Amino acid sequence: MTDITKTFRAYIKAQQVTTDCNLGLNKRVKKTEKISTSFLSQAKLILNDIIKLKRILLDSRTIYLSPFYLLSSTNKIMNDEQRHDFEQTIEEQIKQSRVDLEKLKLSIGQICFQGQRRSHFELVCAYLERDLVECTKIYSEQKCLRYKCESARKKIGRLDNDDQRILFNLNKSNNRKKSNDSIDGTRLTTTTTNENNSTNITTTDQYLDQDNQIENNEENQTLVTGSELRQLQLENNQLYHDVAQRSEEIRAISTQVVEIAQLQNEIFGHLCSQKDLIQEVNSAAVVTNDDLAAAIIHIRDAIRNMAQMRRWVIFFLLVMIFSLLFLDWYNV
Repeated sequence: MTDITKTFRAYIKAQQVTTDCNLGLNKRVKKTEKISTSFLSQAKLILNDIIKLKRILLDSRTIYLSPFYLLSSTNKIMNDEQRHDFEQTIEEQIKQSRVDLEKLKLSIGQICFQGQRRSHFELVCAYLERDLVECTKIYSEQKCLRYKCESARKKIGRLDNDDQRILFNLNKSNNRKKSNDSIDGTRLTTTTTNENNSTNITTTDQYLDQDNQIENNEENQTLVTGSELRQLQLENNQLYHDVAQRSEEIRAISTQVVEIAQLQNEIFGHLCSQKDLIQEVNSAAVVTNDDLAAAIIHIRDAIRNMAQMRRWVIFFLLVMIFSLLFLDWYNV
């Protein structure tokens, strides 16, 4: 009969060690899974905020830019106060998302220090940061376009006012000249009645020369003002065509931005699927590590058992050899 107590005790110890290892590894895996799920939930919340902000910017593009600002000043879809509130809310959302993203980056060091998990989290943060930068770029472009449109509208309003002032000044000058001409004519007629015929002829000639000079000056002035008005009209037409071309370019850019956003959403979906695969691989690696630890323990137990069996075999052989020698000696 062999002594079974030693092997039984060794087997119990090995089983306890394997159970303790499994419990410790499961606890660690649960903790890391909880931390990783909290990280990914925060990342999803930040991504949803950025997507909502981008949708708001793209939907309110026409309302914010108001492409019909050239027709009249009262045809604005959004007031100045509403526009100011809109800009303030968007800037606050961008700042809040930046703060959340910085907190998320700082939490990576608490989760893991190195390895594939850390690189995956860093890539997620880089993707979110790139999407936020694109969102801020869209907002800044819209704001710059708005200020450019407002400056163009003010310039066109100034040109209209200048045209009206020029016409008003021309009418005033014509009226003054006519009144002065009538007064001069009455004065000349009263003076010519008292003078001689020679003086009458000279005064009438001077009067006619003055009238011709005045008419020539008026014609020159009218020609100059007409050319200026034509130039202003041409400039206004050019500005209108430029604004129309810019509006078409903006629409094309907006469609491209929407397509890019859709592609980014698809890429994020692929990243999420890759995240699930990475978690499965990680869990499989943990399970294989546990199996390897248990296999190593069983191999050690087997080696110990084999060593004990060798000792007993060697002892049995020695006993048999000595017994044979004793029998030979006894027979002799």
